[in-house]
Amino acid sequence: MPIFSKPEFLEARKNKKHQFFPQSADDQLSWEEVVECVNYNVVNDIYMRKLNNLTIILHDASINPKIAKILEVFGKFEPTVPCTAHMYISLSKLSETFGWHKDKGDVVFWQAIGSTKFSVREPDKLYEYNMQPGDMIYVPRGMMHNTEPMGPRVGISMGLEYGKYDRSEEHTSEL
Repeated sequence: MPIFSKPEFLEARKNKKHQFFPQSADDQLSWEEVVECVNYNVVNDIYMRKLNNLTIILHDASINPKIAKILEVFGKFEPTVPCTAHMYISLSKLSETFGWHKDKGDVVFWQAIGSTKFSVREPDKLYEYNMQPGDMIYVPRGMMHNTEPMGPRVGISMGLEYGKYDRSEEHTSEL
């Protein structure tokens, strides 16, 4: 995975800053692969969340080999911490998102299909990106961010799930 070996990614992780990586995904997803992930989650009764105006969130997108490959490499940064992939499917530019929020884990977001306005708030500045297929962005845990679909789109949020899922000695005080 190209972004994980880039000095900009390693520096961003070290300094707890976000970093945008245009056209950095090795592969692209098709709508057929998205439907396969939806079917897998339905058949296996895996938790899915539906939001207003045609948004579906799959809580396990790791069945897709392209996503699994990225998870495997990202997970090596924190081997004792689970690395998960959620798929965000918006079928309209009016599809609801979570709005401004921060995650408990470090996140790499991959814009797989369509486009998303991705905003990140660092203490000194607001950053906005018009993410296109193949773009990726790293957002460290605790950093405020927001997504806005620009039309039908699919984004993959891959996260190192710190906190209650972490069983390493380093983080046991957070349990």
